[in-house]
Amino acid sequence: MYYIDEELRNIYNEESDKINNYIKNNLLCNEKIDVIISDLKIGDIVYVNFISDSQKYIYDLYPKFGVISSIENDNILILNIDKKLENLLHDNVSYYGSSLGYSYYIYKFI
Repeated sequence: MYYIDEELRNIYNEESDKINNYIKNNLLCNEKIDVIISDLKIGDIVYVNFISDSQKYIYDLYPKFGVISSIENDNILILNIDKKLENLLHDNVSYYGSSLGYSYYIYKFI
């Protein structure tokens, strides 16, 4: 059986709840569409869901939500709910480093 880090699971749950509550209470339109990175523009409101390739990183890859504030090459920054800039994607968690180690789905609110 795999050991689950309770602290990471709590952080994951807190981030998920915070995002879901913000969306429910602050966005007039909760309708969203699937997009790819090349479709994103500055000012877009996005939600990103991550699916780990390894059970080990399930709770490291918490969902992200925010407004696109900067796009430079492959580096996209969002302004999150806490008004802090962060990368749209998580860092690489792949053991071998040849891939991200996770899949992601980007949803844009319309």
